[in-house]
Amino acid sequence: KMVRQSAWQVFSKEDIDKLVQKEHRSIVTYEGEVFDATDFKVTHPGGSRFIDDHAGEDITKLFHDYDHSKIAFRLLSELKIGVLAGSPENKSNQDSKTKEFEDESWRQYLDPNEGAIYQVFTKFNKDLYMEFINDPKHLTRPGDLLRMYKSPFIDFFTRTPYYVVGLFFTPIVLYHLWCSCQIVPAYIVAIIFLLGVFIWTFAEYILHRFLLHTEEYIAGNRYLRTLHFMGHGVHHCFPMDKDRLVSPIILTFPIYLILSNLISLVCAETVFDSLVAGIIFAYMCYDMGHYYLHHSKPFEFTEYRKKYHMYHHYKDTLNGFGVTTSFWDTVFGTELDLKSKSSAS
Repeated sequence: KMVRQSAWQVFSKEDIDKLVQKEHRSIVTYEGEVFDATDFKVTHPGGSRFIDDHAGEDITKLFHDYDHSKIAFRLLSELKIGVLAGSPENKSNQDSKTKEFEDESWRQYLDPNEGAIYQVFTKFNKDLYMEFINDPKHLTRPGDLLRMYKSPFIDFFTRTPYYVVGLFFTPIVLYHLWCSCQIVPAYIVAIIFLLGVFIWTFAEYILHRFLLHTEEYIAGNRYLRTLHFMGHGVHHCFPMDKDRLVSPIILTFPIYLILSNLISLVCAETVFDSLVAGIIFAYMCYDMGHYYLHHSKPFEFTEYRKKYHMYHHYKDTLNGFGVTTSFWDTVFGTELDLKSKSSAS
């Protein structure tokens, strides 16, 4: 959390220009205050270029031109590094203009360092839970660490680095492809593989919409509420937690074993391996791609997907369920409109 100061560092316009031009920092000013958005810009729902285009500028009018939520104001307050020299708002009082948005009252319900699962189970009701998970939070206090369990040993198994997914499942995909190539020609393998990829995109949409976003219907039950928090609620509460973005292998591997055996019961031997390989490959792309959308600066051709997914997190959790593609959102009428002016916020 940003430390409140009685006297912030004062920046001249020349100081800001130097930070932007020589140190390549994404510095902006708002209401006479100075903010460093360098680290935040990769997670900005409107894309990093939106911030880069206005580095060194006063964004007060621009900020108010867009439909920013209280979440945006709170995030802005966390980026403050000082005040602008000569600003009338700060001559007599250098306290923060965004002070009213620095609310961290949520910590009275959940201490991120003390085991989140038990606290959700014991302290939350439906209304509090619904409000809590739909208000994205960033852990900014020194030493902050989101623990699902108070025990460090147990909590270790709830953390999964993104690359583990690729390291674990790539050999499995290659094995299924090898088995398939022993039975059918390569072009048939490729066709069925692509069918598996397509099937995953549909499964991704269905799972995200009808399983991971059932909170409105199940949050009244503390057991189901806690289960939902473990499965997806924690990600919406703390969308930038790097350790809780990809699914843990301890969960996904048993699911793979069960589903592959079920698929083998309904698919011919000539189809099975290629289909499973395509589904698993697409899942890998989804899980690691999801991490990429949250924590990496996008390429030009992936920037839209990042904006689309960030909009789902920060603006509209009831739509935009596709992560790898918007195709099924279009089909089922849940596509997000990123063309509106408020989409850049």
